[in-house]
Amino acid sequence: MSAGATAPDKTAPVAEEAVAPATSPLAARASLMREAVRQGLEPVPSPCVNVCRMSAASGLCEGCFRTIEEIRHWSRTPDAGRLAVWDQVLARSATAPSSRPAERTGRRDEP
Repeated sequence: MSAGATAPDKTAPVAEEAVAPATSPLAARASLMREAVRQGLEPVPSPCVNVCRMSAASGLCEGCFRTIEEIRHWSRTPDAGRLAVWDQVLARSATAPSSRPAERTGRRDEP
């Protein structure tokens, strides 16, 4: 190090990208996933939440909001395409009405 030069301050805060507040568990998961991918910590994971039912009305999986084509091609889709699918999933989930009674009313319907 030359005279007058100082070592970088390793305790200084590192600027992070602004992340929109997560409004749902899916959005929170997407935010964490994007940060991990940005840092090179992992490849883009599937949005699957193991609730695998296709809605006849929407043509989407009720758990992950993907089309059957998106699900079928996931393993062969490059990371850029996977991120685009995540964008679609988030947009669909934000506008989808809940089909589960507990999520609509906050309580389960009695049988």
